[in-house]
Amino acid sequence: MAEIFFSYSHHDKEYRDELEKHLAVLKHEGAIQAWHDRRIIAGDVLDDSISHHLNKADVILCLLSSNFLASRYCFDVEMQRALERHERKEARVIPVIIHPCDWIHSPLGKLRATPDDGKPISKFPNPHDAYLNVVQDIRSALTSLGLPKVSHEKPRTHGTHVPGNPAHARSSNMWVKKTFSDQERDDFIREGFTYMTNYFEASLKELESVSPHLKARLDRTSTNETYVVIYDNGLKVTQGTLQRKEHTVQIHDSEGSSPNSFMMGRGTLSLVDDGYQMGYHEGHGFGMGYGQNEKILSHEGAAEYFWSQLIAPLQRDRR
Repeated sequence: MAEIFFSYSHHDKEYRDELEKHLAVLKHEGAIQAWHDRRIIAGDVLDDSISHHLNKADVILCLLSSNFLASRYCFDVEMQRALERHERKEARVIPVIIHPCDWIHSPLGKLRATPDDGKPISKFPNPHDAYLNVVQDIRSALTSLGLPKVSHEKPRTHGTHVPGNPAHARSSNMWVKKTFSDQERDDFIREGFTYMTNYFEASLKELESVSPHLKARLDRTSTNETYVVIYDNGLKVTQGTLQRKEHTVQIHDSEGSSPNSFMMGRGTLSLVDDGYQMGYHEGHGFGMGYGQNEKILSHEGAAEYFWSQLIAPLQRDRR
């Protein structure tokens, strides 16, 4: 069984968690076990535990972002040690690009990164495509290292002991209530707005490819606003400005129109949390009685909500 080591900035822990979920099949196959600093047990010496696992890992994933590059511990300690082991062919270092950053000019720039072509995960309209690409590259790395072949036998579910299982088996249910900080909320909605803009851009390209009579334009007018317009044979048929505010994202009717004009058939989503995760909900905000049984939209769900608002005029009978 290979050990995977996550080297990452704590600002990017959501990406680490999501990638680890995508590695689930490799775990079920008994091919890997994953380790990161959140596995450190209370009372352990932090640096000693990190060094121990970094020095015995078979694959070291460096989750690259400006946060990683700015972290002296990630950059000067973990990355340097990882590259030393990579040069000696003791381990395989894989740069995983999660946000646009100047990684290509770092010492990791000489290595082949994932996803393909070094496209950051956050730039994918559907990030699950990116995570699948990363998992496929990790599988290839495990094969190139000549690690033991993966067993595809169905795990035993009965009995008190399964040969080869660690004695310290544990539950994967680690969900605990928490209070999200202002920084976490700000980071979430900023990343969400970037995701939604990329989602619109990819969706417009696909719309043009399947309906050649339609032409679209997307302008990133600012870090908080994106203007979109769709033409049918040169006639403007729908337009909208996607706008990010402090704890809301909304789409309203036209470039430069009043932020409140989304009331005219368009929509707004507010940032909410249920104590476990953050997301979006229509018509509720922090401190406004959000119900835990109500559905929270992800970045993708929110992007599709706004996309549906934008193309609604195209889906009505306009004869």
